[in-house]
Amino acid sequence: MNILLRCMISLFLLMLMAIPAVSDGIALGIESRFHFLLLF
Repeated sequence: MNILLRCMISLFLLMLMAIPAVSDGIALGIESRFHFLLLF
């Protein structure tokens, strides 16, 4: 049970760290598309 709890906590922390990276990637993708539309 203790090992399962540790796995869940580590997964939760990984998700918390991944959320800003994913949102940054989405923002960068939208921004690059916007610049692409502005150029052409």
